Amino acid sequence: KSGPDFDSRLALAFRTVVARRPTADEVRVLRAVLDLARTRFESDPAAAGKLLSHGASARDEKLDVTDVAAWTTITSLLLCMDEAITKG
Repeated sequence: KSGPDFDSRLALAFRTVVARRPTADEVRVLRAVLDLARTRFESDPAAAGKLLSHGASARDEKLDVTDVAAWTTITSLLLCMDEAITKG
């Protein structure tokens, strides 16, 4: 389980997807992407809702739509890494 802060969430996601910790450069880039995604979804909550309307599971309405959409962006990036696709 991860904690509420960016670093612990990212470390858990990274380890889950590619079985290692992110480098300092990866953390820097992903933090910048998360900040951009949050800014975008804060200014356009409908876009966040649209992103989260896809998939087999319903969104937990108790969670902040902006935060969930921003982290969805991050996890999508992680899953598209060559390292994730060719793992194992």
